[in-house]
Amino acid sequence: MYMLERLLYYRAMAKKTTPEEARNIAVFLAGGPKRVGEICGVRSQAVSQWLVIPPRRALKLSKAIKNQVTVQQMCPDVFGV
Repeated sequence: MYMLERLLYYRAMAKKTTPEEARNIAVFLAGGPKRVGEICGVRSQAVSQWLVIPPRRALKLSKAIKNQVTVQQMCPDVFGV
């Protein structure tokens, strides 16, 4: 599992990721939709319906995964690149 996490982390940092890719990587690194729901205070079903991470949820999630995926990658339209 550690190798896959590192691979996703380097992929996220190496190129400009789309918000959809950043969402997938962040959810994986956090431990899945259930864990993201606990972090953000929503149900896992809501997390599964997100196409991109909402800006106010991105701040909490980025902090929880120790900025392995930044808020700029999750929401470039709000936080800039």
